[in-house]
Amino acid sequence: KKLYGIFKCERINMYTFDKEKTALVQEFGESADTHSLDDSIPGHSAKSGQILNVPDVKRSKYFNQAINRDTGFVTRSVLCCPLCSSDGTVVSVLEVINKKGGAPFSEQDE
Repeated sequence: KKLYGIFKCERINMYTFDKEKTALVQEFGESADTHSLDDSIPGHSAKSGQILNVPDVKRSKYFNQAINRDTGFVTRSVLCCPLCSSDGTVVSVLEVINKKGGAPFSEQDE
């Protein structure tokens, strides 16, 4: 609940990186999803090791529309941050979805 207050968002997901499957496995969030590293915003964040602030997911080639179709949820904006071990290896990704009020996530959110 604390993260929801900090980011003022509609949803938060946490993924762990499964090296054997080269996929992200959802550990916390609204559903139990697995994402490949090539077809999702969280996957691209994990693969690149970069924070991704996507103000309009419809314009992102990494947005996986199937998740919205399957859940009925409407994703508008996403902020993804890879979480790394002490040696810099990505071990998980935090995904924050839809800033309340419709504004995109800011640099301060990053």
